[in-house]
Amino acid sequence: MEDSGQALLESDAKTLAPLFRRTLRSVSTAPVCEVLFLYCELDPDGHIKGRAETVSDLIKSARAYITMVLDRKGDKFAQFFQKVFMGMFAGRSMLNVWVELAPQGHGPWEANVPGTIMAAEAGHITF
Repeated sequence: MEDSGQALLESDAKTLAPLFRRTLRSVSTAPVCEVLFLYCELDPDGHIKGRAETVSDLIKSARAYITMVLDRKGDKFAQFFQKVFMGMFAGRSMLNVWVELAPQGHGPWEANVPGTIMAAEAGHITF
């Protein structure tokens, strides 16, 4: 991981790690988990630079639920996911919390959330 990825990971961990009983970090294999954040660069074929795996390969091996972040918008990334996870720990489904924080379409809320794609293949999940 390059220095910029390491800095993002450390910054995000300060906000997000306290929400969980334990967090894991790996530079070689994806741990089996529900929440997986990848800090990496992709080549034009969708492979992680310097590795044979694609993002999809790592998501499948981790058995994680899928969300893709296109634009972190600085500290909005960690703040958004903190709110999503807190809602899930309170028994609300990820889908419901997500739609509340980032409704579909354009609006003033866009300034406060990262640019994301939520692939809701797992349906209504909570922690």
